[in-house]
Amino acid sequence: MAKRDQQGLSQALAAVDREVSEYLIFRGFIQAHRAFSAETRSDRLHEFQVDRVVEELLRLLTTYEYTAMMDLWAFLQERFFANLPHTCWAVVHHLELCLQRFYLVNAVQSGHPAKVQAFLQHVARSGAGEWEAWFQLPFVKDPGAHPAFRVYFTKEWASRLVVSIHNLLTTAFHDVPLPALVSQSLQSRETAALQAQVVALEAKVQLLERGAH
Repeated sequence: MAKRDQQGLSQALAAVDREVSEYLIFRGFIQAHRAFSAETRSDRLHEFQVDRVVEELLRLLTTYEYTAMMDLWAFLQERFFANLPHTCWAVVHHLELCLQRFYLVNAVQSGHPAKVQAFLQHVARSGAGEWEAWFQLPFVKDPGAHPAFRVYFTKEWASRLVVSIHNLLTTAFHDVPLPALVSQSLQSRETAALQAQVVALEAKVQLLERGAH
């Protein structure tokens, strides 16, 4: 998605949503309209606002909604990350791994050992070798001081992770082509804004000309 005004894009998306909704009602597609309305209310992409998508991932993480968090990540991966160059795929996998580790760290810091155990049992069933060292986590008295886990319990690591996920989403959203309806709506709004600027400039010129006389 080329760099563009986020507010303008949000307004264009909202306008197209209204047009689609009106069309479905006009055509008598009531079930489709209800489904469409439900989908727009639970917009996973939050109108392509990266900050809000990151906030949603972190909300799910801190409320221990692991399945929902990973469902959202899987959706982003299938819809956007998979279209990135192959050289980015290792980064995507690494950030997914770090997001899961952040989930574990938060569970430990918040005093939820059952969440830690449930997660480790889940990865044990999947046979993920990347988690071998983490199976000792429930038995470590002070993970923040343990050599294997120390870095993950720092605010700096968490901050870097959030920034990295934000940058990944920004990159993934950057070149996504807009549907024709959204492009037309956005172009119409941009044209109207330019016309308004022209009218304002013409009014200023007229004022200056009158002042000169």
